[in-house]
Amino acid sequence: MNVYLRETRSGLKSLIFWSLGVILFLAASVQKYSALSLDPASLDIMRQLPKALQEMFGVGYLDFAKLSGFYGMIYPYMVLMTAVHASMLGAVIVSKEERDHTSEFLYAKPASRLGLLGAKALAALTAALILNLVIGAASVSMFGSEPGMPGTIAQLCAGLFLTQLVFLALGVAAAAGFRQPKAATGIATGVMLAAYLLSVAIDVSGKLGALKPLTPFEYFDARRIIGRGEALNPWYVLLCLMLAAALTFWACLRFNRRDLKV
Repeated sequence: MNVYLRETRSGLKSLIFWSLGVILFLAASVQKYSALSLDPASLDIMRQLPKALQEMFGVGYLDFAKLSGFYGMIYPYMVLMTAVHASMLGAVIVSKEERDHTSEFLYAKPASRLGLLGAKALAALTAALILNLVIGAASVSMFGSEPGMPGTIAQLCAGLFLTQLVFLALGVAAAAGFRQPKAATGIATGVMLAAYLLSVAIDVSGKLGALKPLTPFEYFDARRIIGRGEALNPWYVLLCLMLAAALTFWACLRFNRRDLKV
């Protein structure tokens, strides 16, 4: 039995729905931009928002009269969507046998626990990567008409994948490391939402910049990458890789020792 192929096939329907959802979101965003661009005065509404909301939406960084500026505004929502997908995927793909009381069927096979955990994690990583590629292709086709924009989108998608990697590892760690597999999804999504709310608080307050390393939602800022032409912060790239590696190591350590629910 090839666990990787089985898990990849079983998650195909969910991946298709998530991909269609993201494509529809991008298409709706393009339509919204087209409607707003017909009335340039409507874009000035952004400058009338409270200062905190202006900071959130990137006023002062992004030119909303351009398609690239509008993409920079919606990018954080794509990060949130993919973070939800990654954290839930990592938790469910590891915990579903214990949740459904079928773990004795899988773990009685002549394969090590770590081998099975690795196959499941690799299948989840494949799904996250495919979703990322779908987002990149759809973004370039809909928002890539400006010079240099395809390269910028590729850079943002690289940052997006690193964020997915962290939350995927978080989901795997929640399912593999805790004794209550049914609670794994709630734990993973709870931590993810807490990180998102912290990100919102940082943007709104403007005084909590020192807390940015605590939330991956702040690592790759589309406002600066698009608005100011900055590159991905190499320290945050390294931090993402370290967090994913640490969470994966802890998951392997705990999963190999704890009793399984049957």
